[in-house]
Amino acid sequence: MKDILVSILCIAYNQEKYIRDTLNGFLSQIVDFNYEIIIHDDASTDKTLEIIREYEKMKPDIFHVIEEKENQYSKGLLSNAIMNMLTMCQGKYISFCEGDDFWIDQHKLQLQIDWMEKNPDYYLMAHNALMINYTDNSLHTINPYKESQTITPEELIMQYNGNLPTASLVFKADVKNMPSFFLECGVGDIPMQFYCMGKGKIYYCDRVMSVYRYNHQGSWCNLNLSTNINKLIAHYARMMRFCDQYDVYSGRKFSCYLFDLKLKYLFTIISKCNSFPVELLKREIDQLIDCDNINLKEYYSKISDLYLQLNKKDFISEALKEKVQKDRKIYIWGTGQYGMTLAQKFNANGIDYEGFVVSDDFNFETEFQKKKVNKISEISCKENIFIVVAVNVELWKNIRKKIEKLETIDYCYMLCI
Repeated sequence: MKDILVSILCIAYNQEKYIRDTLNGFLSQIVDFNYEIIIHDDASTDKTLEIIREYEKMKPDIFHVIEEKENQYSKGLLSNAIMNMLTMCQGKYISFCEGDDFWIDQHKLQLQIDWMEKNPDYYLMAHNALMINYTDNSLHTINPYKESQTITPEELIMQYNGNLPTASLVFKADVKNMPSFFLECGVGDIPMQFYCMGKGKIYYCDRVMSVYRYNHQGSWCNLNLSTNINKLIAHYARMMRFCDQYDVYSGRKFSCYLFDLKLKYLFTIISKCNSFPVELLKREIDQLIDCDNINLKEYYSKISDLYLQLNKKDFISEALKEKVQKDRKIYIWGTGQYGMTLAQKFNANGIDYEGFVVSDDFNFETEFQKKKVNKISEISCKENIFIVVAVNVELWKNIRKKIEKLETIDYCYMLCI
């Protein structure tokens, strides 16, 4: 087929229950341009590939099927498969939809392509979607944003209301020029979004045009944590490494947001593993470190340090010890659980600190852990001050902004990542 404007990419694995919905959604599109469908079957063991071949026979001029004999994801080679798909794309634009999601609006592609053609300074367009939650069979809109809008880099990186639906993404085919590290983290949608963010603008349309299946049997998010804790940890270690690689690649333009995103990944691991004994998690991480051959050791160590710092008596990371053992006055920002925990660890390790700090507008007791609690304005005029922020990650963003206004005060987050 000549003059293809859009290449639709689809990755499928053991999705025989859902793949027909996906393929029918592609073929139902009412458009005034040509498109192709490139499907990668990652060695499915059910009838997924058989169903894909059935559609390929019906539309051989549209479908291009890549059949793997061995599962690439389990071998850590899915990034190579995605790059192969990208190089096959003939279209000016690329649309993405995984084999368990599907499109429900016949005008989806036409609407998005028309908008992209009229706005060439935009590199990516996404839209709203429905989510089917198989945990309780609920159905609701994802609503990552309240209205149609241009998305700022901060909003895209931090995903305050959730990630853009993968099946909603349409981006310029320039993504095939991404450096290889973009896909080494094991997922495709977030790196592609970050690449587009560095090239141009990103637009969100608040129109529901696809469906995302969540927590269904076989989905990544439905992994049994007790038997897949190492996969969870390895995934977020790769994502943290990607943040650091992208930080360098982008010329440090988004450093503060990428730092916060790494914190978010760290606390996601902790929240999902909070029922595991310290010894069990430490053993799992040590095994990952022993087997590591893709330079993730430092990220595994950061995960281990955080878990130990929050769950093991007396533990303080070496990075934090280095920060506080210099000749300066130490304050802990926060009088909640994290502040109390850090104070107890300082006491156990013989680290002297002056007291606690809170925001000027915060209601507080004048004493905590037998130390004085100060408003930030009360100590901002003092010299040689160092603040260790010990609060929940959700509070960190606003506190950092307040401290940054005080140029004379040095600080760190309690994790020192």
